[in-house]
Amino acid sequence: MLKKYHPVLEILKSRYKYDSENYNDGNRLCIAVEGGGMRGVVSAGMLMGLESLGLKKCFDSIIGASAGALNSAYFVSGQSSYGITSYYQKEGVGSDKFIDNVFRSAYRVIANKPVINLDYLYESVVEKNRKLNFNKLKSSKIELNITVASLRKREVVVLNKFSSKNDVIKALRATTGIPIISNSPVEIDNELYWDPFIYEPIPVFSAIKQGFTHILVLRTRTANDIPTKFTLTEKYLMYPRILKKYGKGLADDYMNSIDKYKTIIEFLENKQKEHSVPPYIYTINAPNGIVLPNQLERSPKILIDGAKAGVSAVFETMLGKKPKFTEILYPTISSYHPEHILESMLE
Repeated sequence: MLKKYHPVLEILKSRYKYDSENYNDGNRLCIAVEGGGMRGVVSAGMLMGLESLGLKKCFDSIIGASAGALNSAYFVSGQSSYGITSYYQKEGVGSDKFIDNVFRSAYRVIANKPVINLDYLYESVVEKNRKLNFNKLKSSKIELNITVASLRKREVVVLNKFSSKNDVIKALRATTGIPIISNSPVEIDNELYWDPFIYEPIPVFSAIKQGFTHILVLRTRTANDIPTKFTLTEKYLMYPRILKKYGKGLADDYMNSIDKYKTIIEFLENKQKEHSVPPYIYTINAPNGIVLPNQLERSPKILIDGAKAGVSAVFETMLGKKPKFTEILYPTISSYHPEHILESMLE
């Protein structure tokens, strides 16, 4: 249930009442979407929840990192309920063709070979099996922003100037290109990019730099789930390889990424409580009480539960109720009159 007052919720309520999508309230409302590999199914569920409640029209822009960027692309094109199925159905990234099983994955990491197949993701899933509608994406009034990490600048860069389908695909490949696990960095305009998690796993600071006054943050972790240390694989396999291939600067940035995550979470918690000055930020976290998918999750049940958790987090925030699901995992809202949404948002 939403608190009695918060500027982000106020502007959502105000804009929801309009039939037109051309708002003249002087504000800029954005969604900032966290990824996290296969854990991105949670933020995909959150976006599907927003879309199913008719709140998509309220936003000016969306900014996504890693899997959160791919989820954002499907949201902008109006395909959230379609794209989310790629996480847990065999025609999507649930296929062995995308992620090797645990034994082969361990071998491939040791052998310095990619564990996930981005060629399959984009050539077979995004362009065929779960085809992203690039025409709708391009014509949408919601601007798509994709964050990536620049290897040369050693900072986050926002990509949003897309003149073709290929531009979008290259940006998505870059933001989902996890170092060592997936592939080499992606080259765009003579710059090398990969997954931005090293510098900004939740793209809220990038959203602020873009000038948004109101930001709704979608997290794929619970409120209290903050990484505290690296796994042995990350510490003793990934770090040395980044060091050897890309130099000490990037390797050290990688090892500092957990501290950066903590800094972002502290900032979000403070902005949630204190909202006297812009930018105004409201965060929806993954709900407690479920087993969340890990970065390379393959279990359809865990992934479906993660998707449902994301949808439920949005419904409980906006309506104070849990959604009902159809067999194709689309939340039914026929029993919720639009006025109930408006009333519950500020109760």
